[in-house]
Amino acid sequence: MARHTAYSRCAVQHRFCRGRRFRLADSRADARSSCDSARVVWVPPLSHRFNYDRRGLPRLVWDRLPIVLACAGLLAGVRAETVGNTNVRRDTALLALFAVVSVAWWSLTEGRGAGDLRPYLLLQGLPLILIPLWQAIYRAHGRDRIWFGGALLLYILAKAAELHDHEILSALGFISGHTLKHLLATAAAGTLVFRLCERVRQQTNTRET
Repeated sequence: MARHTAYSRCAVQHRFCRGRRFRLADSRADARSSCDSARVVWVPPLSHRFNYDRRGLPRLVWDRLPIVLACAGLLAGVRAETVGNTNVRRDTALLALFAVVSVAWWSLTEGRGAGDLRPYLLLQGLPLILIPLWQAIYRAHGRDRIWFGGALLLYILAKAAELHDHEILSALGFISGHTLKHLLATAAAGTLVFRLCERVRQQTNTRET
């Protein structure tokens, strides 16, 4: 499943970068910024594969770090597009730093028997609150709001499946919550890819007519 997620996420990065040519953002500077922040999306699938291939390393660190880095990149990219007049490279750097610190803090406290996940969970939860809020305040395109809402809902379902891993396996018998989590997360990424591809086609058709 990590391989399928990789394809979807790499497609997101590719479409963001093509936005530099088709001017999906309000300006060339915004498009370049969106492309830069979207590169974070490359990290999770590659690191997820690395996590399972190198079992001698602390696997949870390498599993959790890419997740919050992707959340950081998504927040920075959406903020740049919806809010405008932002320094997306600065925002991406600060959010990525917070992502690294959140996982480092969990690792440190886990070693002491506490395992404080609050900063890590905060960064995962922020997109669920801030993205719909920004899109509502700054009147993002209706279809963007619908497709992002669907992706966020799928992500919430993925987290719920992760929390009920064994219960889902016991109930269904043929699939675990962990596997279902990967399927739902891939569907969430695919939802964003579909909308971005749709926007590229619309912009291309507009330029040609």
